[in-house]
Amino acid sequence: MKLIRASLSAAAAVALGTAFLGIAPRPAESVAARPVVSDQAAAIAAFYRSRGGAPLWFSPRSGAAPQQLIQLLTTASAWLDGWQHAVEGTSDTDVFTLMDLDSAVDFVLLQELARGNDAYYLSMHVWKDVSGTLHFTPWDLDLSLGQPLYGDSTLTTGWIGYRPLLIQALANDARFQARLVERWGELRQGEFSAAAIEAHIQRYLATIGDRIDENFARWPIEDIQFLDNQLPPRSSFDEEMEVVRGWIDGRLTWVDAHIGEYAAGN
Repeated sequence: MKLIRASLSAAAAVALGTAFLGIAPRPAESVAARPVVSDQAAAIAAFYRSRGGAPLWFSPRSGAAPQQLIQLLTTASAWLDGWQHAVEGTSDTDVFTLMDLDSAVDFVLLQELARGNDAYYLSMHVWKDVSGTLHFTPWDLDLSLGQPLYGDSTLTTGWIGYRPLLIQALANDARFQARLVERWGELRQGEFSAAAIEAHIQRYLATIGDRIDENFARWPIEDIQFLDNQLPPRSSFDEEMEVVRGWIDGRLTWVDAHIGEYAAGN
């Protein structure tokens, strides 16, 4: 059973015939495809529901017959009910028998480091295999690293303001708290070290190469409308890179000093 199969994005040069149109993100893998079968199956292939404002979306593998889809959706719904009761503490089930602790910790740390604007509101994508535990999938980090201009997103201080029940329940769990602190220390020696992050930036810049100059020749930055409450205005790509690097440095420093206080929130 797959609750969500997510995709990652990469940069791609866009052209129409031989005309270069600029650089844009491209999906590296399509989001779980909806089955192209009968109208009845199409009506139930995409399962969506909302509990307390939190949307849950189930998309099964393509090619299943209508009765198979009904069974899949019934099974997924029952499992989600059990997970929700465990999160709420309204059952005797230990939530970490259903959910992978390390996956949850890594998801929260990534979102908090980047201060993802949609992190816990629109971008909580998860998956599980048959007989396996639920895992989180990194998703939708476009509004992060000091943008947009609303929701305190430009600040390097403080935690992400909105915490749904699931995230606060995790934060209140002593096992999650301990692993969060431990894992942050591990990551700061590896993937979240300043050197590792700068190496990633350098790889991205090398991948884009001279096409970034072609992009802004095609779309002059002085003609871009940043909008008052959306993206911070920049005069050049170099300025953006300087600001992002500075923001990341400030964010790392703040989280280093406050990771043990995550449960309390802001």
